[in-house]
Amino acid sequence: MKKLVIIMMALLTCVGNAMADRISVDSVAVAKGDSVMLNFKLQNTEHDYSGIQFDIILAEGLSFALNSKGKISIQRGSHLNGEDDFALSVVKQGNTNVYKVLGYYSEPYPIPEKDGVLFSLILKADEKMNIGNISCTISDIVMSTTNAQKFTPSHTTFNIMVTKLIVTAKNCTREYGEQNPEFSFDVEGGILNGMPSITCNATSNSPVGVYPIVISKGNVSNSCVEYVNGTLTIEKAYQTLLWEQDFSNIKNGEQVELTATASSGLEVTYTMDDSDVFSLEQVENMWYLHCYGDRFASRVRHHL
Repeated sequence: MKKLVIIMMALLTCVGNAMADRISVDSVAVAKGDSVMLNFKLQNTEHDYSGIQFDIILAEGLSFALNSKGKISIQRGSHLNGEDDFALSVVKQGNTNVYKVLGYYSEPYPIPEKDGVLFSLILKADEKMNIGNISCTISDIVMSTTNAQKFTPSHTTFNIMVTKLIVTAKNCTREYGEQNPEFSFDVEGGILNGMPSITCNATSNSPVGVYPIVISKGNVSNSCVEYVNGTLTIEKAYQTLLWEQDFSNIKNGEQVELTATASSGLEVTYTMDDSDVFSLEQVENMWYLHCYGDRFASRVRHHL
């Protein structure tokens, strides 16, 4: 039969400095309505421990996730020897925010003398929590060695930064006539699970101006997210006109098609100063110059 090494509640012999061997948790950030993994570590080990016991006191609005059986979900760390032989439990104490942790080997194995993660729990933050830095406590830490020595109970604290998950559509600019760019977004305050929907009603033919880039939930699974729209600014397109026709040899009675082009692809139209020696004619999208004299006393202007 396997001999259990039991952690006793009573304080026995005080050995060494209790704070030199301790359980710790890295400070983390979690968005309201979301969850984050908490890693519980054994640090600065100086002894061969076979058992641990301590209380986790969470702030109001924080809790640990449950598994399919309704028990607190525990992920064992790589620090432990013989996972099957290390009994580990985390139990909530009634309606309080106190969780009691108890772990021990059923054989007198030592927990390795090195720093490392003992186990991890999933911490959940309620949607109604206030944003800010919140302190939580690990108290009454008792650690047992393989020869049944006990260490003075101690405590430590760790911080949870409760944030608000904000997803903001990035502003962008393009010229008139261009297609809309690929829209993107920034995430602040946590990890976004899924992709939001981003739309804009502006098309390549939309007039110069500012248009809203609307961002919404899409397939995001986070439960508490603030979405902030962006803007698309359409600016006037810059273009050049090219007109390389030579009119020096045009004679009386001739008709010439006008062929000026715009780099934007827009239609070019024409005006003239007077009609004493020539006239302009538009036939659908084509423009023609009719000559009535031997020379020109006027100028033809082209414009968009």
